[in-house]
Amino acid sequence: MGLRVPGDDWSAVAAGGSQNLALKKDGTLWAWGNNYRARLLGVNSDEDSVLEATQVGTYTNWVKVWAGSMQLLGLRADGSLWFWGSLTGAGDDLFSFPTRVSPDTNWIDAGFGYYVIFASKSDGTLWAWGRNAGIYTGEPIELLNPVPKRVGTEHDWKACSTSEYFYRIFEKRDGSLWAMDASDYAYVNKASYKPIAWKRVSLPGDVVAFGAASRGITGVALTRTGELWTWGHALGQFTPAHPTWQTIADKVNWKTVRFRSKPVFHDVPWQLPHDE
Repeated sequence: MGLRVPGDDWSAVAAGGSQNLALKKDGTLWAWGNNYRARLLGVNSDEDSVLEATQVGTYTNWVKVWAGSMQLLGLRADGSLWFWGSLTGAGDDLFSFPTRVSPDTNWIDAGFGYYVIFASKSDGTLWAWGRNAGIYTGEPIELLNPVPKRVGTEHDWKACSTSEYFYRIFEKRDGSLWAMDASDYAYVNKASYKPIAWKRVSLPGDVVAFGAASRGITGVALTRTGELWTWGHALGQFTPAHPTWQTIADKVNWKTVRFRSKPVFHDVPWQLPHDE
């Protein structure tokens, strides 16, 4: 059974791993859900769980919010970006109330990686900070990189996907989508990190919405004509990991997990069928 949040004046909502943020039409910010160590949500509560929407601070000019696994972000009308939660996932570095990310007032969009935050500015630049953010910025790679640093030298970025793990999609001002796959760099020795490669996602028509799966490699996009396209690990499609051995195992009724099916992978976007 779902939990209904009272009120009919909500304007936006963001759902994280186990916490939620919402904005009201009057520009106030509200939160509920997991209040880890009675500090995660940024509300005045001594409880580890907040079951009712509770106001965060007293500002009345919030315009956009994002929620990750343990990271929360809010954009105010003056273009300032605010963060609270944990940048490492360990919980020892909790920001227990919205803290301004930088003096800049030209932030426009944000998204999450694996305990790393990406954000774009109105000048088209892309920035990253958080856990091992140096992978993307070229700065020294540390567990906690708390200061936003620029990603690359391009200045035509517009929007970020909100995937929480290693596969992310970004949009440029011309409407093109670009994928960044960092899964190969997640658990290797830091000395062997390589520059992240970008790959353009070729789609027909204008894209109005897009996203990436939080685990694995899956992208999805909606075009202005109502077409839904996906690529990467296909949703609901599987093939035997070792077809020959799986056939033999089936014949002798040998049940084993070693030959379980694996997702079908589409390198080129394909359109999801829909009913007329």
